[in-house]
Amino acid sequence: MFRAGLKRGRWLLPFALAIALFLGLQVLVLYGSLAVYCLWKGGGPLDFLLDREMSAQAAGFYGEYLGEILLVSQLVCLAAGVLWWSLAVGRKVRPRDKAPRGALWGVLPAGLGLQMTAVGLVWLQSLLWPARVEEYNEMMVQSGMGQLNWQALLATVLLAPLVEEIYCRGLMLYFAGRLTRRFWAANLLQALGFAFLHLNWVQGVYAFLCGLVLGALFGRYRRLGYCMLLHGVVNGSSVLVSLIQLLLPGGAGTMAAITGLGVLLLMQGLRRLDCPESGQKSGPAPLSLDHFQGN
Repeated sequence: MFRAGLKRGRWLLPFALAIALFLGLQVLVLYGSLAVYCLWKGGGPLDFLLDREMSAQAAGFYGEYLGEILLVSQLVCLAAGVLWWSLAVGRKVRPRDKAPRGALWGVLPAGLGLQMTAVGLVWLQSLLWPARVEEYNEMMVQSGMGQLNWQALLATVLLAPLVEEIYCRGLMLYFAGRLTRRFWAANLLQALGFAFLHLNWVQGVYAFLCGLVLGALFGRYRRLGYCMLLHGVVNGSSVLVSLIQLLLPGGAGTMAAITGLGVLLLMQGLRRLDCPESGQKSGPAPLSLDHFQGN
């Protein structure tokens, strides 16, 4: 038993490596772009850290081209993730049957519901830990992540779902599934990893919820494309939810209504995505070696 546990435990290493690769490549692209800028300006590759004047110029360059830098970092992560998935994991995952006709329309209410629930979770955190949410809002403004332009939309609605699903529901959930034969435990582990990737408590709380839902969807059909579709709807509906917040009066009643409606939409969407046939049990089966081809 000890040897079997030790054998399964080795899968923690690639699980952690997937997290490190995801974050490391983004840091590499960020600092690499700043180093290239300093070299282009005639300085050294580390002058954005060592030279005060060059540091100020590099900060201006970063602010002006943040969208492009973000796109490059996501494309690099996507290339590395697809390569790892296709060479080491993809062929070992045995998909279940495709979703029944019309079931995938459930991604619309489920995605919108998840986004509205996420807004409610941020609101609850602002009541419990206001300083934490204020720091988060300042970070979003300073980083430029709240900008609404074509780069931000492309990065958020299209590339982020592709990249994050490959790393989290693709690589991390697979490795977690080799670590434990219980689906709920594997799903919990990858959702925690997904929350950690956001590197802040505010996003981490609702990312954990999204990770659980997306992991359950993968467990139901074992098709990353379905998870990417739902993830894209979640991110894209943030614009709609922001407009709803602007049109409605502020206050606890409005936020509670948004949160409650979000939960109802999420539940309705998940029912449609599950779409069981009459007389058959549905839902995610245990994620074990039986669901993968080979060892």
